[in-house]
Amino acid sequence: MFGFVRRAQDRLEDALAHGRERFGIAEKLGERLWLFNSLTISLAQPLIELGRFDEAWDYLEQAQQISREPGGGFAGVVHAYRIAILVARGRLDEAAR
Repeated sequence: MFGFVRRAQDRLEDALAHGRERFGIAEKLGERLWLFNSLTISLAQPLIELGRFDEAWDYLEQAQQISREPGGGFAGVVHAYRIAILVARGRLDEAAR
């Protein structure tokens, strides 16, 4: 929630800091869905908005691993964020695949 508010306020670095806190908590708790959401919504999204595509891609790699676990099933979310990165980089042919 706070990350969303920070992004809406155009406080992307604050949103990212909140995402890192959220990620750390989820990691300690071992809560996979919360961890997946932290990697995608709380970390990758503000990084994409900041133009830090390589960092966002790395977090999406971790989220992809979680989506492959039993009960994961969220590969479409990761794919959508990856397409956003490819489009932002002007790699439209790759994004169209």
